[in-house]
Amino acid sequence: MFYNPKANLVSVSNSILKAFGLKTYHPSFKPLDRLLKANKVPTRKVILILLDGFGSHIQYVYRKEAPHIYKARRFQITSVYPPTTTAATTSLLTGKYPLETGWLGWTEKLPMYEMPVLMFASKFADSSKDTEIKTNQYLPLKELDSLFQEEKKKAKLILGFALKDPTFINLLAEGEKALKDNDFLYLYWTDPDSSLHRNGVGSKAVGDIVSSLDREVNDFASKHPESLILTIADHGHTNTGYHSIYEHPDFFDCLKNPHFFLEPRCTSFLVKDDKKKVFLGLARKYYGSDFYIYSKKQAIEKRIFGLGKPNKHFKELLGDYLFIAKGKMGFSQDLTMDELFVSHHAGSTEAEKNINIGVFNSLV
Repeated sequence: MFYNPKANLVSVSNSILKAFGLKTYHPSFKPLDRLLKANKVPTRKVILILLDGFGSHIQYVYRKEAPHIYKARRFQITSVYPPTTTAATTSLLTGKYPLETGWLGWTEKLPMYEMPVLMFASKFADSSKDTEIKTNQYLPLKELDSLFQEEKKKAKLILGFALKDPTFINLLAEGEKALKDNDFLYLYWTDPDSSLHRNGVGSKAVGDIVSSLDREVNDFASKHPESLILTIADHGHTNTGYHSIYEHPDFFDCLKNPHFFLEPRCTSFLVKDDKKKVFLGLARKYYGSDFYIYSKKQAIEKRIFGLGKPNKHFKELLGDYLFIAKGKMGFSQDLTMDELFVSHHAGSTEAEKNINIGVFNSLV
């Protein structure tokens, strides 16, 4: 499997639900259960800070720039598959796998549209089309704040990018305001993911950002010793090269839809019915060294997208063939190949899937 079924983001979410006496959907992460119990949760409040992209590998690369977060690491888990923000944060906030939520990747091919849709933005991947798509109506979600509210308990999810003044300092300040009236807080920040995409793993620019994040997290934890503070990521990163989907005309000619979807490193294709055998042969010839190649049937049988009861739309969202990056390569739809991310995620490498849980203010 491309995720640890006993220790992943879904396990963490279910540990939180369990600690606060709420309904769980999957087995919890036992070491975290013990930690939460020893820290007198639910009597004690919990603040979960998610730093996007700050997986175990990235923390190790920048361990000197982020000494407090690196030192605080207590457990290592995996993301879900694919290890990408859309799938991973949705799983963390619902306690369910991508298989169950239907939120599988950054872009998805909804059956009623020809063009793939940006799931979080609810817009077509082609920015020239301004029609708004109600992705959350097609694939509705019930997240932690709603689950808490149903049991007359209080939780708040605060997304840094949605703030009027979207800075990390302001995200923590909003968390501070919300702490008085809530039992659980989830604070989400877009870095270092955004900077990693632009600058790559190992760059000084990323180091400067994680240094600032580390300092602010440590200061925040020091100001709130009464609360248990956990740091986590949704996925890691790896520097990436790209194949253009146009580079082999015979391969491209097999596609039913000219757009790939999900992710550059977890790539789904729709293939013409009379070309599937040819497509598979060409896929193995051109890309077999860089990608695991699965049919839809194989992807379902291997439970690549998780455990549980599949979402009613899952099969139609998956596509005909799935390519999962083995190493450094991904796919690109960009004809110019000149505006591609330096670093990416959603493949199968340890650098992308492994995550640390950091613990501040623990009683044990």
